[in-house]
Amino acid sequence: MEKTRKGERKQLTTLLFILLVTFVALSPIPVGKAQVTLKVLTRHASDITGIFETEFLKSPLAIAAGITDITWTAPGEGFWPSVVEAGGIDVAWGGGPTLFDRLADENLLLNMSASSAVMEEVNAIPDTYAGAPLKRFKDGKLVWTAAAVSSFGFTVNEATRSLFDLPTPTRWDDLAEPAYFIEPQMVGVVNAPESTSNKRAYEIMLQGFGWETGWKIVTLMSANSRIYHGSTESLGAVIAGEVAVALTIDFYGIGAQIQNPECEYIIPEGQSIVNGDPIALTVGANNPAAAEAFVKYVLSKEGQSQWMRTELNRLPAREDAFDTPLGQQRPDLLAVYNETREKTVIEFDDQLSVSLANSIIYYYEATINNAHAELVNAWKRVMEYDVDSTAFEALSRELGRPLITMEEAMAINDQLGSNMAFRAQKQSEWYSQAVDKYNNVPTGVLNVFPVDWEGTTYDVNAFCNSIVTDFSFSQTNKQISFNVEGASGTTGSCTITIPDDLLWGEFSVYMDGDPLVKDVDYTQTHNGTHYIFVISYIHTTHLIEVRGTEVVPEFPTWTPVLLMLMVLTVAIAIYKRRLLKTTTSPTQSSSL
Repeated sequence: MEKTRKGERKQLTTLLFILLVTFVALSPIPVGKAQVTLKVLTRHASDITGIFETEFLKSPLAIAAGITDITWTAPGEGFWPSVVEAGGIDVAWGGGPTLFDRLADENLLLNMSASSAVMEEVNAIPDTYAGAPLKRFKDGKLVWTAAAVSSFGFTVNEATRSLFDLPTPTRWDDLAEPAYFIEPQMVGVVNAPESTSNKRAYEIMLQGFGWETGWKIVTLMSANSRIYHGSTESLGAVIAGEVAVALTIDFYGIGAQIQNPECEYIIPEGQSIVNGDPIALTVGANNPAAAEAFVKYVLSKEGQSQWMRTELNRLPAREDAFDTPLGQQRPDLLAVYNETREKTVIEFDDQLSVSLANSIIYYYEATINNAHAELVNAWKRVMEYDVDSTAFEALSRELGRPLITMEEAMAINDQLGSNMAFRAQKQSEWYSQAVDKYNNVPTGVLNVFPVDWEGTTYDVNAFCNSIVTDFSFSQTNKQISFNVEGASGTTGSCTITIPDDLLWGEFSVYMDGDPLVKDVDYTQTHNGTHYIFVISYIHTTHLIEVRGTEVVPEFPTWTPVLLMLMVLTVAIAIYKRRLLKTTTSPTQSSSL
């Protein structure tokens, strides 16, 4: 009996040993290798991270590196540097060049060139695409490379656009036109801190049109819009027809076209850019070998092909990814890839973007997102004014004029990103200033003062909420002047437009004989045909004078030429008479 039990125990031990050996043999983790959890910092949504996690973990690269899981960390852009500095992040992936350039500037990215395994795939990626760099070097070291490429534009739902009889937009500034102001709003945009792609679109406008005009377009476009709190929300709205147009990155637009054939993605010709969306190795990684394995997979042909799944609809950084089984199923994406490569784009300064990124994000949130109701009401009032096109342009420009200069924005950019108390203070100040500005948009009537000079009439306009009297133009003093009057203690405002062929040069503005300070007491702009001055004051009775250094001449421009011709004619006549006397003199002498 005892012998039988010993035999059974021996058989059981042998069976357990066999099972253990079998389990180890079938395990995807090599014997003796620890199970590794990769940590990735990303701005990508879960649809992207989910697909790449699934495909990567079953790849030979992941198995060889012992990677069994991926932890995704997705803080706001402003927190990325501190998260990397804290250590433990293996890879940074997705979020746009500006964000990665900032990490590189703070020396938080490793030299990818040091890894031959990674460079094997990096070398298959072109250096540029549609004029955009797909690799970034710092001090001769490769700090990031593009894992995908993207363009920026808007998606139009043709059915909704036609239903509301809206014009088809082809440019960013089309969406800032009064034609797109209807209630409920039919344009969809996203609060700048909550969408990397929409924030990039705003940056494109600011660089493409210039700081002041760019903010005017962004502001008035937003006044025409519903503001959403995520790109997927605005995308869903345009697909469903809740809005007629939504700012989108290309792959959202392509996906919208697939889901709803009434949708069309449009790249504003000559007004957009193409981005390489980066991936990089970070300092302080817990698992450098695992990080290299992941980057190598994402940049490989197989990894690049994952972008072309119908769930993602993104353009790969490698053209040869279209040769893979997944790529061959997407001739539509290949067509978009080739079309985008040929697009005319603006010159975009990535370093300028880095130096302004925080200011743009938080300024937009404070003055446009948080004060949206006041902005919409102000824009509505401006459109209700009975003014001519020049005065309307002046009022529109004033409504969209930024509260800070680009230089001021650059000066506080880093502090906005690193100091939460300072950020809260500035946003509070900007919000209050914006609300005050929107609530006090000039009201009143348009006063047109025709200046008749040497047969030509020049209209000087003054759109004021004051009573305007005693207008005069002095050619000698090179100035216009008038009085304004209103209920004592109330706020007065006046928008003055002066033809630039009547008065031009360097301007000075005076109130009651005292000089006013430009960009403090008044603003001055030029729209190509008129100089525009916006002045605010406290009502009593004031004398306003606007003086230039050049003025319409006292005589028309052809008068000097006519005078010269007259003088020349007289001179020729005198010369001929003298010549005639000289030639006839001998004959007269001989007859005597």
